[in-house]
Amino acid sequence: MLEKFKAENPDGQLLNYTSVENMGKAVVRYLAELNLDKKGYSIRTFRKTFITLSHEFGMDSSVVAELVGNEHLSTADCFYNKISISKMNEELEKFDVRRILNN
Repeated sequence: MLEKFKAENPDGQLLNYTSVENMGKAVVRYLAELNLDKKGYSIRTFRKTFITLSHEFGMDSSVVAELVGNEHLSTADCFYNKISISKMNEELEKFDVRRILNN
């Protein structure tokens, strides 16, 4: 499917759409070709995944918000950030109760 897509876009751009709506329609078509259209995926699925992984990899929230076109930082943080169990465990390890008790 990617070979077909590359042939349709000889300029080399992976995403060459003039509007979000057109890109959304293209994603729906590609998902249908992959028989994934019935699974509830959409262009927003990829956006949410990108935001979540960006936070997981430690990217700055302001950069992530800019990349996805959010006006406010809180939009990406509140609505799209699903924190993984491993990331929560990693952060909890920073909470050292012994240090608190020794003070």
